[in-house]
Amino acid sequence: MNLINICDDYAFHLFLVISWTLAFILILHLGSRKSITGPRSTFDSISVVVVGCGLPKKSMGWYHVDQLQKMTTSNANVVSIVEPYFVSLGDKAPRSWLNFVSSNPQITFVESVSDLPPFPPTTLCLIATRARDSPAMFEACLDNGAKCIFLEKPGAESVSALRR
Repeated sequence: MNLINICDDYAFHLFLVISWTLAFILILHLGSRKSITGPRSTFDSISVVVVGCGLPKKSMGWYHVDQLQKMTTSNANVVSIVEPYFVSLGDKAPRSWLNFVSSNPQITFVESVSDLPPFPPTTLCLIATRARDSPAMFEACLDNGAKCIFLEKPGAESVSALRR
């Protein structure tokens, strides 16, 4: 790989991170308004599905959930968390995970995106899994009807996988 390719990859990743961050901020801002009336939709809140939550205080998915729950001026509501590993462990999961689940009875916890009903148009899927799992989770969200997806960086193990 030569210097030009490295610079192109860096610029591409930087562009994606900036554009995704701006899109996410815009979505949360729109969700915080009383309503949006336009030619295509009207809604009062955004349902958020976090894919790949991880352990409390140790992973980005959990931090996103924590931030969304603390946003008092936003109408973004975490409704489901897809966590393949810890949900599959059941009662053998780490105590911090079990405490997190029990303290959030309003959230549905599932192993797979396909375990959820089809997403309504006002659903934001926030994918915060490991890079190698992100493309498959992205496709699973699309297959379940997601129209708006925030993909946590880096999004894939390589630029070619990300462009796919």
